[in-house]
Amino acid sequence: MTQEIIEKAKLQLRDNDQVMAKLIDQFEFSLNINENHFEALVKIIIDQQLNLKVANLIYYKLKDLLKDKLDYNSLLAINEASLRNVGLSYFKISYLKDLSLKYKNGELDFNSFYRLDDQSVIKELTKIKGLGVWSAQIFLIFSLGRANVLPVVDAGIKRAIRINYGFDDIPSEQAIEKLALKYNWSPYQTIASIYLWKSLKNSP
Repeated sequence: MTQEIIEKAKLQLRDNDQVMAKLIDQFEFSLNINENHFEALVKIIIDQQLNLKVANLIYYKLKDLLKDKLDYNSLLAINEASLRNVGLSYFKISYLKDLSLKYKNGELDFNSFYRLDDQSVIKELTKIKGLGVWSAQIFLIFSLGRANVLPVVDAGIKRAIRINYGFDDIPSEQAIEKLALKYNWSPYQTIASIYLWKSLKNSP
């Protein structure tokens, strides 16, 4: 995602959405891309259904266990008991092993992702055990840097929209999609999502 795209996104979001305009004024835009796609998917699997503090603790314990050699060979070689000791559930261990095996067998070709549209990448990633649409969308944003991704199932996005747009309750996925359409977020839904996540820093 280039700086030019980010600036165009800010202009469009400002022009169409007063709430988004306030968030743009309030927060600095930042997006840290992890270009190590395998490692990014490992982190996404660990993050599932955990708060960020706990997920980060497990992730860094895993890296320490593998002596910072976080790749498919290391994950396939390490035994289940050792992975359990760093805090990984049996389910997540099976997901990481499946990811590693598919990558080793050539079933997962990260280089091909650059030629695929967002939906095609999601289709490929969701073939991996434990990776659903949310996981694939987070990968699109934080590893491929795609500009038009709106993870409507994300709890943080739902909470941020409830707070910033005055919803009485947590909005449904359909309500979020309608909101994005109403305020013309596309083709910059990723940038809108980043500002929504950032807005939670000042929320109780």
